Amino acid sequence: MKNHTLRLRWFLLVKSVVLIGVLLSPMTNAQSSAIKKFNAPYDKYVQLLSTVPSEILEKLKSNPISVDASPLLKAQYYGLLSQTYYTLIYPEKSLENAQLSLTFISETQQPWLYHTLRVYEAMAFELVGQPLMGIESLKHAIVWSNLNEAFDVYAMALYTQTLINTKLGNYTLALQSAKEGYALTNHQLDGYKRHDFTMLIAQIYDEMDEYRQAIPVYEEAVAEFRARNQLVSLSIALYGLGRANHGINKLEIGEQQVEESLTIAEAVGDSQGVAYALAELASINIGKGNYPLALQRLLEARAIFSVAGNPLVIIENSMRLALVSLHQQNTNSAKLYLDEAQALLITENMPSHAIEIDYIRSKLLFQNNNYKAAYELLSSVYGRYRNYREQENTNLLHKTRVEYDLQSKELQNQILIDQNALQQQELEFQKNKNIYFFIVTFLAIGVSILMAVLGYRTHNHRKILEVLATTDELTGLFNRRHILDHLNKLMSEPDKIHDCFSVAMVDLDWFKNINDNFGHAIGDLVLKNFARLCQQNLHDHGYIGRIGGEEFLILLPNTNAQDTLIYMNEIRKKMPVLTTQIGIPNLVITASIGIYQWSKGDTMIDIMQKSDVALYAAKENGRNQVVCYQATLGE
Repeated sequence: MKNHTLRLRWFLLVKSVVLIGVLLSPMTNAQSSAIKKFNAPYDKYVQLLSTVPSEILEKLKSNPISVDASPLLKAQYYGLLSQTYYTLIYPEKSLENAQLSLTFISETQQPWLYHTLRVYEAMAFELVGQPLMGIESLKHAIVWSNLNEAFDVYAMALYTQTLINTKLGNYTLALQSAKEGYALTNHQLDGYKRHDFTMLIAQIYDEMDEYRQAIPVYEEAVAEFRARNQLVSLSIALYGLGRANHGINKLEIGEQQVEESLTIAEAVGDSQGVAYALAELASINIGKGNYPLALQRLLEARAIFSVAGNPLVIIENSMRLALVSLHQQNTNSAKLYLDEAQALLITENMPSHAIEIDYIRSKLLFQNNNYKAAYELLSSVYGRYRNYREQENTNLLHKTRVEYDLQSKELQNQILIDQNALQQQELEFQKNKNIYFFIVTFLAIGVSILMAVLGYRTHNHRKILEVLATTDELTGLFNRRHILDHLNKLMSEPDKIHDCFSVAMVDLDWFKNINDNFGHAIGDLVLKNFARLCQQNLHDHGYIGRIGGEEFLILLPNTNAQDTLIYMNEIRKKMPVLTTQIGIPNLVITASIGIYQWSKGDTMIDIMQKSDVALYAAKENGRNQVVCYQATLGE
């Protein structure tokens, strides 16, 4: 059974906190102006957070923040407390303290700290098993940090976004975030190095079962941490390496590496690390048929995981216990463990776990001689698994980039070979002038052709990469980042380019019901056809991008709110044609639309928030309508 994100996630949690530490430095004025770094004494604590988190927690709890302290210091205290619980993998307490820290400051008063704490909140949401809520927490932090060139916050947000998309199985999006963070390290950030984002990419490969891609990264990390005697990081890297070797059926090697990880974790007092290692060793024991030892180790890990209250690892532990129980012909225990996992499951956040639980349940039905029900459930599982794998393997950007790099290097190598040959011929110049002239001419033509081919292919690949980087793969519209870039350009020099512009935020009504009732394939077709309808009606008058699942953003330069209202109502009234195009008579497709006209002084966040308020009003008023923003809507 595939062990999703166990101890490897622990490495990423610890690494996140280590990187956060570079944001903490002493400052003298804790009460007044907006800060861009944390105040003392929390910088000293965070430097030790990755190595002795339990000690830091004890220090924070034994020296609580004073009730008379300033709101600014309270926000920092509870933010650090959230990160400490995050490191120790206490999901609920991490989330509770992150949200508490946000109550002491506002975005207006402390923009840097506010958005940093929103990233902490997103981390906690991911850990507590609510990754979609984490995405919501990251939205404004990503926009703000990008616009204000707060690169450390932006890198931390990309790091967290990668973790969340990996948990959701959105591996293409996860790779994009990791690669963007990798490129961001060119800014010479204080704490983030390329290796940090490389490790994220390794985790994505791990989740995609591409273990051979991940192993060299882990081996490099093990060597580095062993040389530096960084025991906690070494234990975690060994765990990842052992897991990857287990994934390619090198059970003996994998077992040795995880056992070493366990020994180190016990020595440094890392209880959660001990639990993760025990769970992985139990998985190896299952593969080797040693079910009694697997059961013993799983129960030991279960006791430790229960203290932290992490639903994800408890679900995975319960599934393993169910498998071991089935192998031992104990169907009653297997059912209890499966029911426990099912009760903790949030299907939309954990699609692969939902499939795996049903797969084990089909084995249980079979052992109970309920063959028909077992067959029907297993057929459903295979169909869902096939669809899931198809979605997670859409890795076009990564493959295109690799192909481009390989072809470019091959052509460059060929040019170097020909140039070397040219140099050799120059040495023979005095011996045979005519032959030299012929060879030089021939090679020059060859090099020119190769250079032309390289230039042509490079140009084509660059165009492909530009399209992939700016285009939504499903609809062909601008992706979120690119449409927001256009919005930023519209705001930059309005007087020189246009008198005004308006923004329309569009959300397809009841789209989840469409997916649930007709399937995701029909849902995708609805999105494609709606995108085409908008393009046909907008022509060259504006820009449209997909910014979320069923959410779109339309920009109309030189257009006031009333004219935009007319445009949007024309599109909305034409939407019934989508039903005809798709050919499902009882499929109802409508949209709610919120409009906001830009005013001088508006920031991007202002525009997005106000158009979102108008959209919310359209939904509250019954959906399938267009609403223009008014100041009273935001009250």
